[in-house]
Amino acid sequence: MKFKKNKNSFLSFSTFIVFTNIFGGFFAYLYQLAMGKYLEPQSYASLVALLGTTMIFSAPFKAINMHIVRTITNMKSIVDQKKFVSIIYSRCIFLSFILFLIIIFFFNNILSIYKISEYKFSILIFFIFLIFSLLTNVNLSILQGKKFFYKLGFYNSLGHIYKFLFGIILVLIGLSFYGALFGLLIS
Repeated sequence: MKFKKNKNSFLSFSTFIVFTNIFGGFFAYLYQLAMGKYLEPQSYASLVALLGTTMIFSAPFKAINMHIVRTITNMKSIVDQKKFVSIIYSRCIFLSFILFLIIIFFFNNILSIYKISEYKFSILIFFIFLIFSLLTNVNLSILQGKKFFYKLGFYNSLGHIYKFLFGIILVLIGLSFYGALFGLLIS
């Protein structure tokens, strides 16, 4: 549904976005509780350390997302929007590739900082998650820029629900720490 310019629709969309963010945040909270319950303390600490790193890497990408939203909103032509989205995707994939090369180059240093040498594979899974997360955030920014607020709220909440469900299922079938990470990757 496209955004209509009147006060009632703005209030309606704002309320919907707030509700879906709270709903998604609830499932993110449940994910943290479940991982704390079902993972061993060392595994949970490693998971939380990696999730905290997400905040460090996501800060520059939030600025990119704001630029995408503003630019898409101001573009009137669908052709221009498609060109812009194509350019953004190619640049994000390039940035992701550079980030991945940096991670490979500093792989041993990262392992020593996080002290998770028994989970060497987890660093690669985590940075693959970051790459997919970047591309997902680009998609959400495009939805926001095009003012598709119902879709934005729905997909945002759905990601947290999937993270919770797949994380729990994979941890309970015995994948432990890697199950929690694959749950993030699948979502």
